[in-house]
Order: sequence, then C-alpha cells, then structure tokens
Amino acid sequence: SRVHDVRPPHRVDVVGGGYDVVIRIARRLNDSTLTARRLAISPLVLAAAPQYLQERGCPSHASELIKHRCLGLQGTKNTGAAWQFRSLNTSLTVPINVWVIADSYLSLVLAACSGIGFIYVPRVVIAAQLRDGSLQSVLPDLCKGIEWGVYAVHCGRAPTKNAAALIDFIREMLPTIDGVEAHQSFSQRSPAATTGNVNYSGG
Repeated sequence: SRVHDVRPPHRVDVVGGGYDVVIRIARRLNDSTLTARRLAISPLVLAAAPQYLQERGCPSHASELIKHRCLGLQGTKNTGAAWQFRSLNTSLTVPINVWVIADSYLSLVLAACSGIGFIYVPRVVIAAQLRDGSLQSVLPDLCKGIEWGVYAVHCGRAPTKNAAALIDFIREMLPTIDGVEAHQSFSQRSPAATTGNVNYSGG
C-alpha cells in the first residue's frame, strides 16, 4: 500500500490520566461527559515543503490536489477522503490522495517538511515552519474563513479552581501566539453555548 501509517504517542486520556485540563485543537468536538471551552481559533493553511513544490509542481486550483500526495490525521480514509475549502462564500469539497496517515500534528509536520506531500492544518501548528520557510502556504485564497477551534477540555460541568485559573490565563495568552486568533463568537449549538462550553467526546 502507498499509505504510510505513522504512529507517535497516543492522545491523552483526560479521565483515565486524571488531568484537570487538556488543550486540544479540533474542527469540532462531539457530545459526551467531557466539557470543552472554546478559547480561540486558528485558520486552516494548505502547505507543502518548497522541495516538494519544486519536484511535483504547485497546484493552481484545489481540484489539482488529487494528483498530489496529501497527509492526513488518523481517521482519514485512504479512499474517498476529501478536504473542504471556501471560495467566494462557496464551499468546495475536494478529493485528495492520502499518502501518509498519522495520529499527531507533529508527525504530519515532520513528514511535510521532509517533502512527502501537502498538509492542511491550523496555522498555529505550522506557524514556525511558515516563518522559517521549511513549509510554504499554497492557495491561501481558498482557505479564508475556515478555522479550527482551540479548546480547553475538562471533566464535569465546571473546571476545578486551579484549572479555571489556568484556562483564563491561556485564553489571554493564546492571541499572542502566531497563528491563533481571539475567539469572537461561539458557533456550536449546545445547552451550555451561552457560557462558551460544549460537552464532547474525548479520549
């Protein structure tokens, strides 16, 4: 198979690990016994290493990605996989050719910097690589208005006192990090949406 499965350490188990709070970056979080508070957002960026673009060419439109190697997070299907883009307020669903699957952003970034293929991730994940030129943004106009949330995740309806203080500190600090923007509104619907909290399934 052409698909390489890169498996770094497993995702943190909030409940089993006894963590007071965990920070996660995700497109959306599903309902469960955990509570997630959306603290900030990070716009998505399509990027590849200059070496890859020189060898295989730079797509002029998202539809050309099917001809390229793409790198996806665990859960991405080898067949039928697609990425979502936006152009002039119109959403585009573009089929991709998955070449590498990993269960962490770190593995995806390392693979992309090695010239293996394209990644489509929140800017905060690759801000340093974009600055130093090891990755290059591609088709930025098709990524406008698409972002993932930065969430503080904890057990129960309310965090512990210490966790609440940490969450407030992180919320104030996040917009100072390259690739992160302040969270203006909460778009996910949930019973706790007015407070910026949402229950979600974790692990």
